[in-house]
Amino acid sequence: MNDAPAHATPGQAPGLAVVGRLLGVLVRPIATLRQPSSASNAAVLIFAILAIDFVVALLLMPSLMQAFRAQWTLEPGIAAGTKVMTIGVAVLAGSLINLLIMLAVSVLLFLALFVIGAKARFADLTGSLLVASAPLIAERFLKAIAWYFAANTEAWRRAVALDALPKLLGLPLDSAALHFFSLFDVWALALMVLAIRRAAAIGWFPAIALLLLIWGSFQGLLFQLYVIGYIK
Repeated sequence: MNDAPAHATPGQAPGLAVVGRLLGVLVRPIATLRQPSSASNAAVLIFAILAIDFVVALLLMPSLMQAFRAQWTLEPGIAAGTKVMTIGVAVLAGSLINLLIMLAVSVLLFLALFVIGAKARFADLTGSLLVASAPLIAERFLKAIAWYFAANTEAWRRAVALDALPKLLGLPLDSAALHFFSLFDVWALALMVLAIRRAAAIGWFPAIALLLLIWGSFQGLLFQLYVIGYIK
């Protein structure tokens, strides 16, 4: 396999070509994930995802401010500087949390692959996983738009949650987990399995098992936060 990173097409900036993989993987997943990533590719993807999540955080700002104002009404003595810092921290955390989770998954997967004797380049694995996470990025962006215009993501969640199909078919399946996890999660899971198989040259079973163990642990933590009402 040619291990050289994909090049931009004539007249296209290399950075745009790399970012374009986030769109390409949604329509041509196998061809897109077949392209290995270099360290520079991974860096461009990190900045691109950070920029997208920053926009998502800004779209969620109205609902965030509403929650803060309600809290500040109960505590009128909070200084203006403290309020500004609280908003800034919230926006920064919202911009970073999902990217940090994916980077942590990449580090842990790289270590796990090393333990089982599989060979993978860290930059290639990281870049490929970031590209494969495109459905999750798309979901965050679309959900933020739904919240911005409707101030409610429940309709969006009902449309894309895993319990949407059973409800459509009239099947008596109802659980918090099926309502929390979405079709985008399954889509991203499938793409990440393909990314790991290509980057580490391993079989289906170890790729699926490692991903469910590592990425699934982070998703399980987010689910627990959803159950207690900390996230929506």
